[in-house]
Amino acid sequence: MADSFTIYWARDRAEALKSLPKTAGMSKVLFGGPHQSQPSFRRAGVKAGDLVYPISISHGRLQILGMVSVNTIVDAADVMPSQFGLHVQNNNEQWILDSGWPEEFFYKVLCVTCVDEALLALTHDGPFDALYLSEQATDKLTFQNRRSMRKPKGVEDGKIKMSLPFQGIYRLSTASADAFSQAVRGYET
Repeated sequence: MADSFTIYWARDRAEALKSLPKTAGMSKVLFGGPHQSQPSFRRAGVKAGDLVYPISISHGRLQILGMVSVNTIVDAADVMPSQFGLHVQNNNEQWILDSGWPEEFFYKVLCVTCVDEALLALTHDGPFDALYLSEQATDKLTFQNRRSMRKPKGVEDGKIKMSLPFQGIYRLSTASADAFSQAVRGYET
């Protein structure tokens, strides 16, 4: 059975995503690694067939930035050119062209430095412009780990007071996954 996960993107990444040309579409590759700002999909238990929703928090509301259906997760070296370095001047132009994104957005949104894995998308939707989870759904939002479920701290009356409980990759409970799916379907119609 497929699971649904959120991955938190900080405000600067969300803003860069909003600046993409409308024809760019959501990325076909998401990167993960050892840091909180770029967490590991593998350690979170993400697998083929799962859905991943990049999210952010804007003015106390949970914003859904896109949706990616997972094809596979590979080592970052399998998709990065061997000469790729930590700096923009060492890039591989074909790799950036293959992403479908303009170079200046590629680095701001994907944050491809300090990563060790790449999630390859089967399908991808977004980026969504101003798609917010309803206050009612935010109030009922629940994350699920292997043993239990938890509500993120700092949510009061459908408003998010702090972003820290959302930072990372979290599996959504079935009800919360349904709320995300309904929000995306409602946005598309």
